[in-house]
Amino acid sequence: MTRIPVNQKAFKEQYRATFFYNRTFALIHWGVIISFVIVKAVMRPLVLESNSLELLQIFVLSYPNFCEAIIGSFVLVVMVKFINEQWLNKKYRISDKGTNIISLSLAAIYVITQELKLHNLGGQNVYDPFDILFSLIGLLIAYLLLMYVIPPKYGQTR
Repeated sequence: MTRIPVNQKAFKEQYRATFFYNRTFALIHWGVIISFVIVKAVMRPLVLESNSLELLQIFVLSYPNFCEAIIGSFVLVVMVKFINEQWLNKKYRISDKGTNIISLSLAAIYVITQELKLHNLGGQNVYDPFDILFSLIGLLIAYLLLMYVIPPKYGQTR
């Protein structure tokens, strides 16, 4: 059994938890998840049953793709930063901007190939150009959030 050091600061330094959310990251992440649930579980059935405007129907049908792009990007950012800081030698570590770009590239490959039906991971997909558009917008928003809104390291400012 591994003994946890008494000195909490030393423990945090030795085992820096890159999966720790800073406040901004957590608020955005959970806000997107909650909005996804509201749109998918509440708004979608109401809009589709009431024969609402076509634009509103497009929104409720494609919004989950927008959320998937943001959430997937954020999850990959955490994973790539964890690998970067825990497994790579300090000499070879990638910058925060680099890890964000790698993560967003992986998310883009996954999301776009899913929408183009090159794989069926993540559910039954139906090709829809609006789904691709919403996915691309979600990836762009995730990029902008990671580069300009969310501080790069655990609450540090730019």
